[in-house]
Amino acid sequence: MSNGNHQETVDRRSYLAGSAVALSALSMGSGVAAAGDGKKSGNHDPADGDRTESTITECTTITESGTYVLADDLETAPETACITVRASDVLIDGRGHSISGPNGQGVEGVGVSVQPPGEESISNVTVTDLTLERLRTGIVFDDVTDGVIKAVTSEMTTIAGTNFVLVDADRNTLVDNDLERGGSGIYLINANENVVVGNSTASTFFPGLDLLESDGNTLIGNTVTSVDGVGILLQRSDGNHLLQNTATLNAIGISLVGSNDNRLDLNAANENVAVGGGSGFHLSGSDRNSGRGNTAEENPFGPISISGAGNAIEVNGTVYTGDPATGTVEAEADDDTVEKDLTEAKNEVLAFTDTNRP
Repeated sequence: MSNGNHQETVDRRSYLAGSAVALSALSMGSGVAAAGDGKKSGNHDPADGDRTESTITECTTITESGTYVLADDLETAPETACITVRASDVLIDGRGHSISGPNGQGVEGVGVSVQPPGEESISNVTVTDLTLERLRTGIVFDDVTDGVIKAVTSEMTTIAGTNFVLVDADRNTLVDNDLERGGSGIYLINANENVVVGNSTASTFFPGLDLLESDGNTLIGNTVTSVDGVGILLQRSDGNHLLQNTATLNAIGISLVGSNDNRLDLNAANENVAVGGGSGFHLSGSDRNSGRGNTAEENPFGPISISGAGNAIEVNGTVYTGDPATGTVEAEADDDTVEKDLTEAKNEVLAFTDTNRP
């Protein structure tokens, strides 16, 4: 699929275009004010210590730690981010409000951009209960650690739009978000040890979950449907764990390209029939990947296509190795080993889900 490898021809920073609001504008009365200078609600949450709650009534740049609550729907200007975060320890609570693109054009603008002002990473930024519409990019975490994106609804309207982008961002949690349409759903670029759990992506042009050179991430209980290309794609991404994800009605369900030492358990890749369809699972040039309890039914090109060395992926009760010396090799799975692995995988699903729902 030509669109499955779109990252090779797209500058990763192009997704960040327009995400930074010039700080000089703050002193020029441009209508973009540093949060904390605007209206205060006066509320105080004891759980946050000395943190006060500030009300956001217009697009702004946040330069101080605190809790920020949207009081109304917002519309961003072209080539800018509506909310830019330049500080750690920030909570943005949308309270069900929306951020939309300029003039309803759906081709420019960023909803929330989180990016450090200097060399040090930003940490502990949470974005929650927000709706994003008609933007080029919904949320950008660039050089952000230990953040959370939770319960966000995002709908992009063009193939240039990407719902969430994480660049050089580690140990973040993305949980219970509902993403639809646009170019990509969740796109991780050199982003490691993140947890992506319980998200739904649908009707994107590029992969719903897309990892590029991103290692040690855990994807649990996500659903990806109706993608014109690959539902879940890993490119040159190693040591990730995919647990109990569902990829259906895509062109290919779950694909690993040049990706090694990943674990796939309890995933379902069924009825991937879009654009002529493909296989449920697809591994190309990928080594030492393993997994148990996966299913792939009613895919036009079978349950799995696999090439590489040292793989052992169980799909529909059969272990596939794809050893290049002998071609694709099928062997009956060891029932005792499968049961043990399935039990461990299920326990890990439950543990991660409970721990990472803030």
